[in-house]
Amino acid sequence: EECIAKLTQWGYLDDRGYAKDVLEAVKAPCPVGRRRALYELRKRMVDEDLARSVAAEAYEGTSEEDLAREAVRKYMDGKDPVPLTDKERARLARWLGRRGFGYEAIRSALQNAGQGDPE
Repeated sequence: EECIAKLTQWGYLDDRGYAKDVLEAVKAPCPVGRRRALYELRKRMVDEDLARSVAAEAYEGTSEEDLAREAVRKYMDGKDPVPLTDKERARLARWLGRRGFGYEAIRSALQNAGQGDPE
């Protein structure tokens, strides 16, 4: 017990801090949707209530559509800005889905990028 108390005092046993660090690491290269964030926390055995709380804090004041648009911008960075083919647009929509974005956010992001509906 004394050992656990010391580790907690030093900040080594901080579940909330760990969960926040996980979300930062997941979101760093490219934005992810709330669904993916929760998945990553569950995968690392973070308590369900804590995972929901930390994800809610992380996404407070941020719309999923804005995050999806940012993800599309990063995906398209360095690529030819001409409209994508149907196959490429479907690939981008699937990629956004794997990043944890819902259909409405994906549709909005593709339309905003001038790529039309994913289907």
